[in-house]
Amino acid sequence: MSDSKPQTSRAPAISLRVPTASNAAALSPTRISVRNINAFYGAKQALFDVNLEIPDNAVTAFIGASGCGKSTLLRCLNRMNDTIPHARVEGQILMDGLDINAA
Repeated sequence: MSDSKPQTSRAPAISLRVPTASNAAALSPTRISVRNINAFYGAKQALFDVNLEIPDNAVTAFIGASGCGKSTLLRCLNRMNDTIPHARVEGQILMDGLDINAA
């Protein structure tokens, strides 16, 4: 004698459409462009030639292992590295086409 209930398939409660790299540009223009970013804390290099395009009106997540540079990249984007002695950032970060590090 079996107590198994018949399985029914249910539609998901939430349906998400995630743009792929190939169609993200078609959905919206680039809002933030990161070009050849190298970040240093003194002599220690934390980021190596990072390039990234972030489209407008999109959710972007940085996922990676501990110590891979996620927080350092975020600090570059919001210029928090400006407050750290001996920290420097090379390369360009453009927001709406303007370099955020330009004087």
